[in-house]
Order: sequence, then C-alpha cells, then structure tokens
Amino acid sequence: MRPTAPRARLLLACFATLGAGSTTALAVDEIQVYNAEINQPRQFSLQLHANYIARGLTEPEFEGGLVPDGSWNGTPEFAYGLTDWWEVGAYLPYAVEPGPDFWWGGAKLRTLFVSPRAATRRFFYGLNIEVSWATEKFSPGAWSSELRPIVGWRGRRAEFILNPIVDVPLGGGMLAFYEALFAVSAICCGLFVARLRTAESAARLRARDLSRRTMEAEAVARRRLADSIHDGPIQELIGLDLMLASVDQAVARGDEEQVKERLADARRLAERNIGLLRDEIIGLGPFAFDELTFAMAIEQCAPIWQRRLGIAIELALDPLNLDNDTCGSLFGIAQEAIANAGRHAGASRVVVTLRAVDDEVELRVSDDGHGFEGIDPLSTTDPGHIGLAGMRERAELIGGRLEIETGERGTKVVVRAPLREAEGVA
Repeated sequence: MRPTAPRARLLLACFATLGAGSTTALAVDEIQVYNAEINQPRQFSLQLHANYIARGLTEPEFEGGLVPDGSWNGTPEFAYGLTDWWEVGAYLPYAVEPGPDFWWGGAKLRTLFVSPRAATRRFFYGLNIEVSWATEKFSPGAWSSELRPIVGWRGRRAEFILNPIVDVPLGGGMLAFYEALFAVSAICCGLFVARLRTAESAARLRARDLSRRTMEAEAVARRRLADSIHDGPIQELIGLDLMLASVDQAVARGDEEQVKERLADARRLAERNIGLLRDEIIGLGPFAFDELTFAMAIEQCAPIWQRRLGIAIELALDPLNLDNDTCGSLFGIAQEAIANAGRHAGASRVVVTLRAVDDEVELRVSDDGHGFEGIDPLSTTDPGHIGLAGMRERAELIGGRLEIETGERGTKVVVRAPLREAEGVA
C-alpha cells in the first residue's frame, strides 16, 4: 500500500467519523481525502477503502437500491504513477447488507493531476476526474462522473485540505465527451508505458556497455601499471643491485672515492624510483583520505597532473573535512575532468574550486578548451564518454548531481552533493 502521512491520516479519521455518524449516508459513499500525494512514476499501489454505517437510512433511496443501515462498504483501489504529477487508477466498489448479501457495485476509472512536487510544498492543488459505471443496486443511472478539485495547505503539524465533489450525470454528449477523454488518457498511458519500457531497455543496454568498457579500461590500466613497473622501477632496482655490488668491491679495495660516488648514484636512483612509484599510486586514485583532506590530496596531485598533461592548474579549495565517500567521488570527478581538459579539449588552463554552499558541497572544474564540439556530455543515448558516465555515477553515489556546460570557450563541470563531514569532526 502507498504510505499516507500522519497528517493525512488524521484528516481521514475525522472525515470517516462524520460520514459514519450521518443518518443520510448512502451505502455507496466513499470516505476518502485527497492530499495530492500520488505514486511515483512506474510505482503501483493497492489500497482498500472500507466503512461501516451503523445508523443510516432503513429504506432504499430508489426502488431496488441498497439499504444503507448496518451495511459494510468497501472499495479496492488500484493506482499507477505515470509521472510525478499524473496518476491513473481504478476502483471496484462493493457492499454487504445485513443478511449477509454481497453486491458488486460496478467499476470506476479515474485520472488524478496534481501540482508538480505537491508532496513537498506547503500549498498544493490538483484535480481528480472519475467516470463510473454502477450496477442497478448502487445507482438508478448506470453512468456518472465526478470532478473533485484539490486545494490544500500543509503546516508543520496539520494539513488543511478542501475536496469539493461535483457529481455530473452522464448521458448523451457528456457520456461521449468522457469516453473520448478516457480513450485519450488510455492512449497516452500506453504510449508513456511503452516509452518507459524503451528507456528501461536502453538503460540496461547502456549499463551493460558501460560495464564492459569499465572492465576493458580496468584491464588496460592493469597492463599499463604492470608495464610501467617492469620497465621502470624493476629495471632501476636491478641497476641499484649492481651498484651496491660494485660498492662492496670498492670497499674491499679500500677505494673510498669510488664508494662515495657509487653510494651517491644509488641514492639518486632510489629517490627517482620513489617519485615514480608515488606518481603511479596517485594515478590509481585516492587511497589516503583517512590522513588527507580533499584539498590536500588535490594539492599534492596537481603538480603531477601539470607535468603529465602540460597544463596550468589553479586551485581555490576551502579546507573542508569531508567524509571518505564524498572525498573519493569528488576526487575521481576532478581527476577525470582535468584529464579530459588536458587530453581531449586542448586546454591550457584549468581552475578547480571547492566550497560549501548552505548544506551542500560544490566542486567546480573549469577549463579554456574547445569543449565537446556540439555533443551533449550528459546524453543517455550518445555512445562513448565512459569517463563522463563514470563522473555522473560518482555524483549519484553520494546523492549529488552533476552539471556540465560546454562550448567553444571551454567546459565547466559542477558537482553539488550533501555536505557530510568526516566522523569525529564537530
């Protein structure tokens, strides 16, 4: 069942009390308050509306109708969210008279429109439209319609909702009008569901393609790292071993000058390899955020990126002590954005800024390159862009959002995410 907020439940309880205490209540009365809360897109729900009329009319209001007094009434409601402002649904009302005698009441179709983001706004509004076909026990007329405007204000502890009900008997032109209205709604619903299924299939294909390319990129990175270690530090360490062996020989001969010269060469070789290995570790990603802040890590990596990419990197970073997940995702996004600027955009200058904005952290990476040349960097249909897709996923993992503005004058990558500080930081 779709959850109902505590405020709405209070209103439902009051409304049900008034309906049950009325001596003129009909067995077909449906006790429900619309508070503009609807299902999320592609979300299905089932609710059961039920009431008992302890004291009501002891005679039917029309010949052959139900006797409300002592009757149980129920309405299963099936609802499906199409968008964040549009929901469709169906009702199957029934009644149980003393005896007991069970009666099926027919069927209702409805479409509900609400103001965008109504569930989170103080003032909200909407419109519910229903078309009903009732059996002879429930209504003297088979067809009817109902318009129910929704106007409400949401306070901290209570909601004030106005749901006036306008019943419109159907016949002739009105029946044709509502039939056409629901036919159009059904067609739109079908098209929308088909679009969702197509988008879902495309999303699965993109996810599969992204996973494949990610594994390929990981394999390339592993091969590059293995080749780099083999051709660099390992060969240098072999040379270092030979140098130390020559030092032993020089010591045995008592040649102090040769010993000093070989030790100096060995020290320079060791220092060079320490730098190479540190560069490789930094290139693999942020693995030292328990000891370093985001700003310190970027500041340490910037000289290496400048040397590798041949670009100038300017930093304006607030000293925020972010949690590890946020640091890792923002570092990966900054690293990818800087690499794209240097390798693909032909940029000569990159500016990286980090700051806190209200309860969010904002990362900006701007460059003066030539941009993406007419390609939407956040498109879900354009092939390629594994790095951009990874940036978007990193932002989503920390509950953030990624924006990319690109053009002939450069590219600006902006990430905004909830501000979460590291544990133990006040």
